[in-house]
Amino acid sequence: GAGSGKTAILSERVIRILKDGAHINELLILTFTKAASEEMKERIRDNIISAKLDKELDLIDSSYITTFDSFALSIL
Repeated sequence: GAGSGKTAILSERVIRILKDGAHINELLILTFTKAASEEMKERIRDNIISAKLDKELDLIDSSYITTFDSFALSIL
């Protein structure tokens, strides 16, 4: 439900994956709403800054942090 920490947990997992050597533009992160995808992108951006993964900041705008609908439409 709302406020249960889903966004916080997912954004921390993304940072762990980035620290293991992946790049943000190699990940697919899907949410249900546009507002949630924008919040997710901002949360991940903040965590990237905190983790001092500055190289990833250049890649975040080309990453796939979007809604399920938008991703499905891009495939079609």
